[in-house]
Amino acid sequence: MSVWLSSPSSSVDPSKPFLVYAEIRKGSKPVRDVIVTATVVDPEGKRTVFHLVDTGTGDPDITNGDGIYSRYFTGFSRKGLYQLSVTAEGSDKSVVVGRTADSDPESASGQCCGWQFPHSGSVPSGPFSRFLEYGSFFSLQDKPEGDIYPPSRISDLKVTHVDMESRRVSLEWSAPGGDYDQGTATGYEIRYFDSPLDFVALFERSGKKVDSFSIDGLASSPKAFGEREQAAVSNFDCGDGGGSCYFAVRARDGTNYGPVSNVVEVMFPTPTPPLEPEGKLNESGTVIDGDRNYARGGLTSLQLALAIVLPLLFLLILIVVIAVLVCFRKRRDETKEPPSRVKPTISSPTQKAPSAPPEHQEDDEVSPYATSLFNGGSSISPVHSYSADYLMDQYEKKAKEGYRAQNGNHTSPKAENGQQQVWTTPQDRNSCDGLPAVRPYVTTLTPVRSPPGSAGGRELPPGFSTEPRRQTFV
Repeated sequence: MSVWLSSPSSSVDPSKPFLVYAEIRKGSKPVRDVIVTATVVDPEGKRTVFHLVDTGTGDPDITNGDGIYSRYFTGFSRKGLYQLSVTAEGSDKSVVVGRTADSDPESASGQCCGWQFPHSGSVPSGPFSRFLEYGSFFSLQDKPEGDIYPPSRISDLKVTHVDMESRRVSLEWSAPGGDYDQGTATGYEIRYFDSPLDFVALFERSGKKVDSFSIDGLASSPKAFGEREQAAVSNFDCGDGGGSCYFAVRARDGTNYGPVSNVVEVMFPTPTPPLEPEGKLNESGTVIDGDRNYARGGLTSLQLALAIVLPLLFLLILIVVIAVLVCFRKRRDETKEPPSRVKPTISSPTQKAPSAPPEHQEDDEVSPYATSLFNGGSSISPVHSYSADYLMDQYEKKAKEGYRAQNGNHTSPKAENGQQQVWTTPQDRNSCDGLPAVRPYVTTLTPVRSPPGSAGGRELPPGFSTEPRRQTFV
């Protein structure tokens, strides 16, 4: 452990800042989180005890965790010798830092207020105790009357949050104390600037003070040295059109003001300008020409035309598609063939023939050509229904068979007097006499000889009639 002072021990001016330093190391490695206590006895024998700190707040300690502990001494009373002794107490929380600042030139060059020594490779130091009797230092004069010591400088001011919509900025810093780092201050003064300048020299003249009504979250009375202070400021008129706004703070202790803190910058985005109408305005403020007409909702001529044309075009396309589908469906229905229907064969009408003898019933066959009428009705003839082709075939067949039976040859029958015989129309299906007339309707019949069965002739066949009948062939 080593101890030194900020002024020569033989000539200390009590009206100027006076600091006591103590460095705790294990070999070349610093030891942090050690309780270091300084004791000063004035010429009158009054003892003043205070703790040295290694917090890195910037005033008085610059670097956190570097093993160098420091504090202001403000307990001067009168001219004379002052005795100084320092005690260091290690605990379970104390650690030996794994590397030194000298072994890391890059870190050492970057040291500044609020800088923190690296923790990598740290090991617990365990409890220990050290005591060093520094000796004495001499005050050249008595302490001046009154409150001559201002608060220490705030060197760790920072911005924690910015609300762009409400333009609200949250700030945070460590309490500086009242008499340097001793005691507590009585208040704070926050100012802002709209451009970078010499903030220290022009703090009061160019900086705009934030009134107490625009500060939220700040304690009614400042806290003790080293504790964290928070405040949210609003209602400031810089950065309205975009750009930066600069904030700085200083502590107040009665009539004494501490040094101006470090300055923080808050950047506000440039607001998007509202769209302004182009063209001339009439007396009511409505745009009467130009591309942007606010009377029609701020739409350009192109946008307005598209808003009208596109729906109409869509409607037209929809109508055309529907019309094409309807025509296609109608044409497809027209091309379909109607369902086929079986056409009935109309059989020729016949008269009911006399009942045939039992021996001829076996020849009565049902024609395969006979059909029924529609809707389940009966045939045209209530007895038999035959097609014209079938009747002609049967008639010719029976005629030939009858002719062969009577004459025994294949020549046409002749009348006895040598004249050609004309046959009568058959009376029924089983009649063997006669040939079909060539005319569609046979209305008369003239026999050329006596009918069979008459005087001098043979018997009439059953069912034979000499009366002419009308026979229709289709």
